[in-house]
Amino acid sequence: MNVIEIRDLTYTYPGASRPTLDHLNLNVEKGDFLAIIGNNGCGKSTLCKTMNGLIPHFIAGEFQGSVLVDQQDTRTMDVGRIAGKVGYTNTSKFSEAFKKVKGKTPLEYRKVKI
Repeated sequence: MNVIEIRDLTYTYPGASRPTLDHLNLNVEKGDFLAIIGNNGCGKSTLCKTMNGLIPHFIAGEFQGSVLVDQQDTRTMDVGRIAGKVGYTNTSKFSEAFKKVKGKTPLEYRKVKI
């Protein structure tokens, strides 16, 4: 069963000449751990913000398609309820967490036995 379903999602920030997300489709099954990686400016944070409801509830723009969490459209869900189901850690917070593990950097972390 999919806990997150993204169907034909296109999102454009106000004033942008082209969409940041363009006809995106994605299914995340129950129990999956999802890491979204890519180059700067490719839409990773935007995608995450559509899954946790910040887009469209708090960040304006043109939103087409649908994002479903537990088969409910995020546009009609309360953001607090979505937060109880979809976790999000931005890049800087994730990096800080790794830096703090036994005082090692992310590359050194692989050599540390926990």
